[in-house]
Amino acid sequence: GSKKQHHNWIGNHTMRVLGELPIRVRNQAVFCAEVAASEHLDAVAAAACESACSISRLLTADAGICDRLAAAGAKELPLLWFEQKTCEMLAHNPGALRSLDTDDFISWKECFQWFQRDQFAKLGLPCPDLTDADFEELFQSALGDAVAICAVSQGGDFLGVAHARICDDGAAYLAEFWILPTAHRKGIGRMLFQGVLKALSSHGVAAVNFFCVASNQAALAFYHSMGAAQLPHRGFAIPTEELGNIRVQSQQLHSQRGRDKFGVRTIDRCGCFGVLSTCKPW
Repeated sequence: GSKKQHHNWIGNHTMRVLGELPIRVRNQAVFCAEVAASEHLDAVAAAACESACSISRLLTADAGICDRLAAAGAKELPLLWFEQKTCEMLAHNPGALRSLDTDDFISWKECFQWFQRDQFAKLGLPCPDLTDADFEELFQSALGDAVAICAVSQGGDFLGVAHARICDDGAAYLAEFWILPTAHRKGIGRMLFQGVLKALSSHGVAAVNFFCVASNQAALAFYHSMGAAQLPHRGFAIPTEELGNIRVQSQQLHSQRGRDKFGVRTIDRCGCFGVLSTCKPW
């Protein structure tokens, strides 16, 4: 997908447009944004429509926005949104960490295929078939992130990978973080996670955000043990075209309210949102 990014803050973190973020396991980009205030949903929809993404992912803790997205046919995602301060847990890392490089493609691909199957099994979804070109594009995208590191054994075998991209506003998104089963409960995950935090901190980043599958209890326990904060946001996915329809409906509502002043007629808010077209499952 396109790496074009849009970033904008309005007020006190009421809207953060993270831009096009990669969904690695599907080899696609989605438009992603946090929205805290209902009045900024139209601005997010406008930014999404300007992107190259066919799917938009919105994060919000506002019940009104959740209802509005649900009425438009948005699909709620079984994902949780976390934030981790980079100044925490910066103790010395035991073990071997190094930068991910071009010679790692074959090893990375074999391990990533396991990660892909594992994630979709936890979501209860069929695993998509990716071509060699898809894997190459995913790998090059990972190399292009601001921080891309891996954990390796003494023999040089892959144990885990983590990479994060830094947004223009200084926030960071952990695009990928996984540890092979053979390296579980050996401190490798803690070492790799701390390595990402330390690298991001050296770039002047104060915090990193990331998704976690809500049913992945082992991962949730790990992130909580690392001091990550689970945010109250709910995540929704919606075709960007449908998100644009929300904007159109809102504009029509505001226009009608203007006419209401002159006694034309009154449109019920809930009724207006109820007629939004619903999207097909994907």
